[in-house]
Amino acid sequence: MFARTDKIIVRNYIKYLFPEILVGLGGAIQQFVDTIIVAKLIDSNAVAIENYAGPMVQYTPFTVKLIGCGGAVIYATLMGKMEREKAAGIYSTAMILATIMSFIVTIPGLFFIGELDMALGCSQELMGDFQSYMIPTLILIPISIIMMTFASFLPAMGYPGLTFRIVLTANIVNVLLDVVYIKFFKMGIAGAQWATISGYVVALIAMIFALKKDHFVFSSIKYFNVAAIKDIFIRGLPSGLSQLGLLTYYWYFNRLVTQMGGTEAMKAFSICLQLLAVCAILINGVSENVRNFVSMLNSAEDKQSVRYVMKNSSIILVLWGVVLLAMIQLFPGIFVDLYSIQDGRVLAIHALRIYSFIVLFKGMAIIARDYLNTTGRPYHAMAVTLTEGSVGVIILGTILGGQIGLDGVWMAFPLTSCICCILVAIYLFSWGKSHVQNDSADYEKMYMTLPVNSAKPVLPSQDSKASVIIRETSAKCIRAYGPWGRG
Repeated sequence: MFARTDKIIVRNYIKYLFPEILVGLGGAIQQFVDTIIVAKLIDSNAVAIENYAGPMVQYTPFTVKLIGCGGAVIYATLMGKMEREKAAGIYSTAMILATIMSFIVTIPGLFFIGELDMALGCSQELMGDFQSYMIPTLILIPISIIMMTFASFLPAMGYPGLTFRIVLTANIVNVLLDVVYIKFFKMGIAGAQWATISGYVVALIAMIFALKKDHFVFSSIKYFNVAAIKDIFIRGLPSGLSQLGLLTYYWYFNRLVTQMGGTEAMKAFSICLQLLAVCAILINGVSENVRNFVSMLNSAEDKQSVRYVMKNSSIILVLWGVVLLAMIQLFPGIFVDLYSIQDGRVLAIHALRIYSFIVLFKGMAIIARDYLNTTGRPYHAMAVTLTEGSVGVIILGTILGGQIGLDGVWMAFPLTSCICCILVAIYLFSWGKSHVQNDSADYEKMYMTLPVNSAKPVLPSQDSKASVIIRETSAKCIRAYGPWGRG
């Protein structure tokens, strides 16, 4: 077994964790802060309208997780073995797939916008505003999918902080333009999505300039690998299914909650999902780190470092869940008031108290899924995702909702995540230990790659910053530890 000692794994875990957390924070500006600002500028109906559009909004992270994260896992593994040409093929294949999947939804959606609005279950009283909101939502899909799929590869390409800057730029511009478009241009709820589009365009331009400044070489279409599509989907499906589950239960529970309690219940459900967005600030960052590190470490059979990553990731998420749960249980009214909820405020607070227990289990379920996926058990990971993220919660929510009403619906979410975590723990600590699969790797190259994780989809310029870092760090590693490291 190959092991890294002398705090190398510790330094790099922390080095790559904080940029990933900051990416999650940047995403939260759109999902959390942006929603608060829009609700303040318009009214609490905006929260419900955004939630009705949730299935379409979730199509973007579904595609990014399926293709971007699936491709990035394979890309990181191949770069760990220094197979750069194969890694380049994975990168460009993922980008082409992302482009195709984005337009598959946008074009038909714009042609059949009325039918789409009805299918999403929007209440009649909000239908007019909802339709104006959906048009820019559909236009945003290809822009965000293509851009964020590319950003999924940046940490493994040696730019762990760039993804954060992209997301932060997009969302700061978004928030600022919310005020301009809604308050000054009087564009209503649609202005929120036009502001989001503007933010992504600005961030895209900034990203291109930043990469060109570092002599980044974009991969050519000649590296497209049709055979890699299956591998990308298999690796990305567990993460993608999690977002597909969100898409599905957004659609299903939006309709169910509206039928059971009308617009007020829908606002309460929207507030609950906003809590999940806050929780995801840390979960997404830790999850990305687990995928990148376990993928590379497992291919080198470095079980000790894998245990370190999983242990510390679990501790971080448990502590985060406890803090969030305590705050919500003690001060639920403060959270609800952020969204200007007046009608249905009592119902929203009650729902939030029940739903909030999900923060104890959601993060653990997600990193368990990522661990199973990156250790060669993608089908087990898919089972976790289906149980916790869609099928399981829909079944339990329907049963409990039918028996005890809306309280049963709120209760189904944390209960499903808890059951899933228990089942995964039983599997991992029993027969699951013997099923880990390792891809063979050149340990010397793996050792030299991990500390900087700097690699391009094609060979970088000899004068680029990433190339210089690779040469200097590799030489230091060999001088200090020898080609095999200590241990």
